[in-house]
Amino acid sequence: MTVDYKQKQKQQHALPDLADPLREAAAEHLEIAKTAQDEVLADSETVINRWIARRRESAEAMAELGRDALHAKTAQDVVQLWMEWSKGALDRMIADSHDHLAVGTTVASQVAKSSTALAMTWSAPETKDRMVRPFEKANGSGARSHGHG
Repeated sequence: MTVDYKQKQKQQHALPDLADPLREAAAEHLEIAKTAQDEVLADSETVINRWIARRRESAEAMAELGRDALHAKTAQDVVQLWMEWSKGALDRMIADSHDHLAVGTTVASQVAKSSTALAMTWSAPETKDRMVRPFEKANGSGARSHGHG
C-alpha cells in the first residue's frame, strides 16, 4: 500500500470547515487595508501634483525675476523685484509644509483606522468562540494551557 504523503500533509494542515469566520475577518481586514492604501495614495498624488505645480511656478518666477532685473532702472527696482520673488518662494514653502503635514495626517488616520478595526475584531468577546475554538476542537486541544500558564 502506497501512502500519498503530500495528500496526508494537506489533510493534516487543512483548515477546519468552521474557519469561514476567520476567512471573513481576514477578507474584511484586507479590504480595510486596501481602502487605507487607496486614500493615502490619492492624497499623496494630489500633494505631488501640487508640489510639481509649485516647482514650475518657482522656475517661472526665477526666470521672470532675472528678465525683470536685467531691465530694472534702479537698484531699488531690483530689490523690489527680489522681495516679491522672496515672498512667492516663502508662500510656496509654506504650502509645501501644509501638504506634507496633510499627507502625514492622512497616513496616521489610516493607520489608526486599520489598527482599530483589527484590534476590535481580535479583542471582541465572541472572537474566541467564532475563530479560535473551532481550531481547538479540530485539533483536539480543547482548553489545555499548552504549558503557557
